[in-house]
Amino acid sequence: MSEETNRYTILVPSTDRYSDLWRPLLHYSDKFWSWRTSTILLGSNSVRDQLPGAVVCAVGSSEHWGEHVLKLLDMVKTDTVLLMMPDFFLIKPVDRRLFDHYLELFEREQLKCLTLTPRSIHTRRPLIYNGCKTVDLMGAYSVTLEMSFWKVTALRDVLRPKDSPWSLERSARITAEDSRKWCFTTESVFHYVSTGALIRGSWTRRSQKMLTHDGLQSCLGERAILTRRASFLYGLRTLVFRSFSLLWPRLIRKYNLYIVRASRQT
Repeated sequence: MSEETNRYTILVPSTDRYSDLWRPLLHYSDKFWSWRTSTILLGSNSVRDQLPGAVVCAVGSSEHWGEHVLKLLDMVKTDTVLLMMPDFFLIKPVDRRLFDHYLELFEREQLKCLTLTPRSIHTRRPLIYNGCKTVDLMGAYSVTLEMSFWKVTALRDVLRPKDSPWSLERSARITAEDSRKWCFTTESVFHYVSTGALIRGSWTRRSQKMLTHDGLQSCLGERAILTRRASFLYGLRTLVFRSFSLLWPRLIRKYNLYIVRASRQT
């Protein structure tokens, strides 16, 4: 066992609806992250499948994503989780040296959230803090749900039972204004399909090709394949939003504040 055993839990907040993603998720994790020592904790509603390298935790039905994650956090025995969304299929080997370096940094500096992919870095003037870049608080979605170390207490502080993944990113960003302990890496530790394997509940064409190439086409099941038109529109929407966040960060900040406050009043 490596020394990082029991220092963190790999938490995948999935549900029964996305159980068709579990097999490819574990396949690519084994392929590109075979040296990991922590077991993957997979969330579900009622499914209790036995999967090699994972523990499936059935926590019952939940009306909202946030409520589901809070139930899963009750099952976590460590102070730190490595949060991993169920459709993040790895495409390159995980650098163990970098992983260990940032885990040590996260613990030593008592950080609250440390994102392990540079795709989160879409800021104009990030600050350097102890070897990694701090969150640009004027940017949109500065705190993300991409592969990240989280202190369980910090995640509980920002997570509300009615949260969706997107509203959590907004509220976490607002909370981060009071602390420099929210930051993300300057180097890529994890590489995966940039949009996730799914867009609006449909397989992306890249995911379809990956699964077919690796003999996992049976996992495609009855889930639809994203059309070229829908893929183009999604990419265009993402480009426009990120352009707005860079050109008019104060406007995005006001919008996020409004959304967070409105959600907390409901």
